[in-house]
Amino acid sequence: MKSIVIVDDEVKILAILERALGDEYSVKTFSNPEHAFEWLKSESADLVISDIRMKEMSGIELLQKIRQLDEKLPVILMTAWSSVESAVTAIKLGASDYLLKPFELEECKSSIAKILKKPQELFKNEDRIVYGKAMKEIEPIALKAASNDVPLLICGEPGTGKEFFAKAIHNASSKAKMPIVEIPCENILSELFEPEVFGNRNDKTRYFGLLEQAKASTAVFDEIFTLSAKNQAALLKCIKERQFTPIGRREPVKLDCRLMFLSSRSLETAVKSGSFSEELMYKVSVLRISLPPLRERREDMKELTEYFLSIYTNKHGREPVSPSPSLIDKLASYKWPGNLRQLEHVIERAVILSKKPILEADDIELPHDDTLNLTSQFVSSVSLPETLEQVEEQMIIQALEASNWNYSQAASMLGVTRQNFHYRLRKYGIKKDENQD
Repeated sequence: MKSIVIVDDEVKILAILERALGDEYSVKTFSNPEHAFEWLKSESADLVISDIRMKEMSGIELLQKIRQLDEKLPVILMTAWSSVESAVTAIKLGASDYLLKPFELEECKSSIAKILKKPQELFKNEDRIVYGKAMKEIEPIALKAASNDVPLLICGEPGTGKEFFAKAIHNASSKAKMPIVEIPCENILSELFEPEVFGNRNDKTRYFGLLEQAKASTAVFDEIFTLSAKNQAALLKCIKERQFTPIGRREPVKLDCRLMFLSSRSLETAVKSGSFSEELMYKVSVLRISLPPLRERREDMKELTEYFLSIYTNKHGREPVSPSPSLIDKLASYKWPGNLRQLEHVIERAVILSKKPILEADDIELPHDDTLNLTSQFVSSVSLPETLEQVEEQMIIQALEASNWNYSQAASMLGVTRQNFHYRLRKYGIKKDENQD
């Protein structure tokens, strides 16, 4: 039987929880947090539940002491403060979950069951996208994100694997049996955001919004920084109140899903420029994962190359292919503006074109730095001030010219999906001149 230590200076709370949990768990209660900590020094427990506001020692202080004693012992903190700030502090200091008083006993039981169940493996052995020191340092944060439902922000340059991490965390969570719901912020017209996300119940339409479709699952807002000020305010209200009201309906709907947010732009930078709400930034990033660009993962290049070779030799019915040392050196010295997505495209192309059992450096075709180092090229070629739209349009055109108008390669160079790339082509009316070769 799993053992739980409960700490609260309200004796009534201790009695209620002991009675509610005693049939399933071995429960030990303390009204004094110092006594609880002394007991934990010599005895073992599977979980600690503690109030935050206590006279002798706060729950935050107790959590910090427990972390010095045992880094892995899960702790749930209870608080009557309905502020997100206390919850944020608790999670950042290592709490596994938090409960806002007054809470339903079923809510408490659900949190306990979720934490004490055997943790799922976040990344399978074949998912070598996470190999390397930089990525392995992220895994503990990702595991913590999988074990609780606080808002999670995953940020990183285009092509660094944000969608992969979001799906991996969802699949390792208690919501894994439900399909994940993706909300592509930059592809939803500003005036359609609220009906698409919150739903529409007017006389002519009965549409269940994406947040309702994500009930008991996970909703992933992709490129959150692209939302307009109006839609940021609507989303902020939804997160703060944990509810939303579909268009044409008077009664609000409870927000019953886990929220994740992806961004290829620094939200801090967006806040400084005035294009993003500072309060919303804090709300969406209770937990945060920052993914490194591929150019900072040179030591991982061999494993990543072997990973993609394995995938695409199987996909295209090829015998196993190995990378030569010269190939790895060539790949490791490249800047990879499109990150993992670009590397994946390059490896698949080589698998299709080469019939060798060992890939050499000459078998991989990489654009020259002066044609693909898009960032420096664009900065030098754009006269300021110009709108971001003008800069983006020039980036797309130059990527198309550098790739000889190969849409897949141009999308990979820019680090965007084909869907997003075609959306931008339509947005700017970019078409290949019929007179071009």
